[in-house]
Amino acid sequence: MKQAVAICTASPFMALVIRRGLARSSHLEPSGEHRSAGAALAAVRQTAGLVIVDAELFADGTDGGALGQALGARRAPSIVVDARGRGVPDGVAASPAVVVVRGRTSGELDLETIEAEILPAVGSALRRRSRSASGMTGRKRLSS
Repeated sequence: MKQAVAICTASPFMALVIRRGLARSSHLEPSGEHRSAGAALAAVRQTAGLVIVDAELFADGTDGGALGQALGARRAPSIVVDARGRGVPDGVAASPAVVVVRGRTSGELDLETIEAEILPAVGSALRRRSRSASGMTGRKRLSS
């Protein structure tokens, strides 16, 4: 059975990079793409499986703020992609269900790192779900 993955980014190019990274696993299947903070917010609230959210969506007005709050409160596995290294809201980064993947150089779009790190981040996010379901805890941040 394949793990469904919702991809939330306004950038079709970022979505392509994420899909390319996910394609290295036969167990993952993109289930949909959400191009705005409002659509991403709906996906975060309605999707029980893994969601991957572009950090750029947090800057998208009211919906971006609500997206950050919903993601921070979410218990299901989640990945935030901060390709430009601009930062992730504290409430999101502190969530035990969220794995953050960052570009190496602040302010520069680092798609090579994102493509290379997205699959390990998926593994980390899914292991966190397994640990929390069994009552174990532990935090790890993927970043360069």
